[in-house]
Formats: sequence, structure tokens, C-alpha cells
Amino acid sequence: MMFHVYILYSRSLDRHYVGQTGNIDERLRFHSTHSTPYTAKTNDWQLVFLERVATRKAAMTLERRIKQAKSRMALARYIADHRNSVITATSISEAVAMAEPEKRR
Repeated sequence: MMFHVYILYSRSLDRHYVGQTGNIDERLRFHSTHSTPYTAKTNDWQLVFLERVATRKAAMTLERRIKQAKSRMALARYIADHRNSVITATSISEAVAMAEPEKRR
């Protein structure tokens, strides 16, 4: 099982949300339905960073490292890093929709 660390960005709030999960499709769907109080504040969240890691421990460590960085410059370095699998920022509803065809295979 693979795990994912992700960063969402809201232009209207000018805020980032950092998380990790074992099921990225389900977690993004959760965010898109406003089930998380922090991300329910607005509906313009975009997926700007996504990195796959092999273990929950590695995901939690990377999530903590990103959260501890705290500066916008540090977040920008993570987003620009070659390990980021997001090429273009995508709304979370679009990211969920793109994942749906993959599940049907």
C-alpha cells in the first residue's frame, strides 16, 4: 500500500492545507464535500502538491517536515520539487473526477 502527502491551496484564503493519507481519492472526495472544518471555509481549494511514499511513517514524517517549515518560501520549494507529481494546480473536484476513470479499469 502506498501513502500520499498532499498540499491544497486556497486563493481566496491565501492559505495552504497539508495532509497525508493512505487513500488520496477518498481523502480529496472528503475535502470536496466540506467534511473537514478547515477546508470547508471555501470551495476554491486546489491540489498543488502530491508525493507518494512507501509507508505511513514516511508520510507522517514528510507531512510534519512540511508543516514545520512554516514559510511560504519553504512551501514553494516543496511545490516546485521534482518529487511533486502535480504538474498544474487542479481543483480538488477535478482531481477526484480524474481519478474516477482509473478506478473503473
